[in-house]
Amino acid sequence: MTIDSTSPTPCKTSKSAKDGLENLATTDWLLTHFAQFEKGLNGEAKLPLHSKRKEALASYQRLGFPNSSQEEWKYTNPAPIQSRSFPLVSVDKLAPKKEKNLDSYFTKGLTSIKVAVVNGQVVSIDNCPDGLTILSLKEAQHGATEISALVEKHLASHAQSDEAFVAMNTSLIENAVIIHLKSGVVLSNPVELVCLSDEAVSEKTILPRLLIVADKNSEATFIERCFSTSNTQQYCINSVLEFSVAENAKISHYRLQSESTEAFSVSTIAASLDSYANFSTHTFSFGGKLVRNNVNIVMNGCNCNVVMNGLTAINADQHVDNHTLLDNTKPNCESNELYKGVYADSSQGVFSGTIIVRPDAQKTNAIQSNRSLLLSDQASVNTKPQLKIWADDVKCTHGATIGQLDDDAMFYLRIRGVSEKDARVMLIHAFASEVISAVKISALRSDLEERLLEKLNLKE
Repeated sequence: MTIDSTSPTPCKTSKSAKDGLENLATTDWLLTHFAQFEKGLNGEAKLPLHSKRKEALASYQRLGFPNSSQEEWKYTNPAPIQSRSFPLVSVDKLAPKKEKNLDSYFTKGLTSIKVAVVNGQVVSIDNCPDGLTILSLKEAQHGATEISALVEKHLASHAQSDEAFVAMNTSLIENAVIIHLKSGVVLSNPVELVCLSDEAVSEKTILPRLLIVADKNSEATFIERCFSTSNTQQYCINSVLEFSVAENAKISHYRLQSESTEAFSVSTIAASLDSYANFSTHTFSFGGKLVRNNVNIVMNGCNCNVVMNGLTAINADQHVDNHTLLDNTKPNCESNELYKGVYADSSQGVFSGTIIVRPDAQKTNAIQSNRSLLLSDQASVNTKPQLKIWADDVKCTHGATIGQLDDDAMFYLRIRGVSEKDARVMLIHAFASEVISAVKISALRSDLEERLLEKLNLKE
């Protein structure tokens, strides 16, 4: 069956197809959910966003569910997600039935603008200052003209639907968190979003969406903390975060992913930068059974500065795949990318980083590095740094290393009376500190150091 972007309709399915209707591997799964979702839109189906939904649906039907025969999924087999039956449930049905105490999920000792998002839905906002707007999608669409125009312009414009999971998320955007930072506004405290998955999402699929728009000359820090109320429940979370960073804006972003160790998590961060924008994003992955982190940054203006950092620390049979793309389209841009991983037991890691330098992007200065530490003979990692350069006046470097704890360093510490456990702690901490020390918020930095040791069973 073919489908055009103006009139998506569910296809007719055989009994065998219906039996697998809730299986994410089938296009029927998405088509049927879209048809049900569209019926409840009423007048919202006439809004421009719905055209983007239909385009994404057509894109998903063309792409299909990914598989390990595709180059972008060569080292991460999504078959375990395919084999599950995780139904998609309306956001309204996933709303918390009772108020939860979420204080423990925020960074201890940090004064911040606190936003609690449970199962993709905003449940509370504290200390929101002037110049910062935080709304749900429905509030934004029916609110002031300025905000509704902002949603129309930016939502589903930066995360491209040429990737299956983004297409799936975009086609079924029901709710989203919209954050707008007005021109010239400089926030003294970070915006801290706790994104919590509770017991209501068990054995289900959720599609969180977040849009952050920073106007000219604005400056802010965003902390995204992703947790589950249970470390054993299974669910599939497919989240998309879009950034629009205007001229001379300065945005820092930290993402702590500590979902259930039985969860399947695919996240996409897509950022679009105008001239002289300064953008940094730091991804810390500790949770999830099968995790895919996509970070895609496009420098649409000249003289941009980008920092992309990541730290993965996993054990047991966890699998984390960090996929990054940095697209230089204009001249005089700089970027520095460092991803590190610590892998224990039989865990698996993947790093695939691509830097693109377009013909007009002369004077590009890009550095990329991936370093992995294996703590057992059963742990493994695949790394694939890539440069695609179509300009001749550039400075671009990349490199990757994979190793184990240094025997000489261990011996040096042991003969000086340091216990084996303490020696391991010191060496692992030293390896990870280059990424953690780049965190400019001391309370968050302390929290990450503690979680690293906790994750690797090195905490006293």
